[in-house]
Amino acid sequence: MKKNNLWLFLFLPLMIGCSPTNISSNVDSSTSYQSSSTSSEDAGFVSTWGNEIVEEAIENSIQFDIPYFYAPKYIANPGVDAFGDPILDLFFLGFSQEESIVKAEAYANVCKHSGYDVEFTTNYYDGVYYDVYYATIAKDDKFGIQLQIVDGETETGEYGVGVNASIYVLIDELSFPNVLIDYYLGYTIPELNKDYFTYYGEVIIQSETLMVYIELENAIESDEIEYYNLLLDNNYLIDDSGYYDGYGYVCLSQDQTHVIQFAYMNDSICIYTFLYQ
Repeated sequence: MKKNNLWLFLFLPLMIGCSPTNISSNVDSSTSYQSSSTSSEDAGFVSTWGNEIVEEAIENSIQFDIPYFYAPKYIANPGVDAFGDPILDLFFLGFSQEESIVKAEAYANVCKHSGYDVEFTTNYYDGVYYDVYYATIAKDDKFGIQLQIVDGETETGEYGVGVNASIYVLIDELSFPNVLIDYYLGYTIPELNKDYFTYYGEVIIQSETLMVYIELENAIESDEIEYYNLLLDNNYLIDDSGYYDGYGYVCLSQDQTHVIQFAYMNDSICIYTFLYQ
């Protein structure tokens, strides 16, 4: 998944994803980043969504037909997110304020009946609480589509439903998510595998640096020592000179291309990795 990807909706700000970031980088770097785009792989995609404006935007962004929904007016804006992946901002407009609330729930139900996993939550941003539906589905065997669905009002006083569609890398909670690191950073790191682990991973931007954050959930303290020794065996230079409480262990790869930061906390091993510059 993705974190710290702020979608400035016309009438409501959204935050994608949430997970603790208890270890901050102690490497002062200002990293430029660029991920490979999925759009070039599917250059021949033709949308059959049902509206020409939306079809063109889909073809120029996520290249995956999300469920159709009728509205008197559509606005569709293709773009690229901070991680270099295509996104689509789609607005269903022309409803009353009361209708917009109902229509957001209705579209979430349409997604659910179309095979999406749908979750409802109330988020908080800049003094405002707002309801949001998250709908996710696999695009293929490598990528998934995430929709954020909200209701609200535009700057011009139009009410409707906003949908932000983005692409994310599929990961398996039973496997170490090196696929996420490889896709966004171009390398892999040593894996610690246990039958009792549940794996979590997301891509984030922190201090202008692209990072992958991984949690090895259900870990025990001895797993941290084992991962420490595993990195030593793989010739990482490990800094454990007294800053553990603030940064965890900081490990530089032998070829000085990337950094791993990790620590044991709250029954998990929390790992950050990023390019060294």
